[in-house]
Amino acid sequence: EVTGSQAKIQAMPAVTDVAFLDKAGIPSIMYGPGDVMQAHTIDEFVPVDQLITATKTLALTAMDWCGVAEN
Repeated sequence: EVTGSQAKIQAMPAVTDVAFLDKAGIPSIMYGPGDVMQAHTIDEFVPVDQLITATKTLALTAMDWCGVAEN
């Protein structure tokens, strides 16, 4: 809803804290900017436009979850 496009759903060839939440029975997702295949490489970077979009998405999701109206 925030970006006007469909989220890309994919698996990740790594372990994150989400695995521990899942094991505890807590439904979880991982979301963020950048290319997962470039993560932790020598040339790792995140495009600024993706960082801004992710920040807005997370902020608006938290506001929606908490019942805070967007101004």
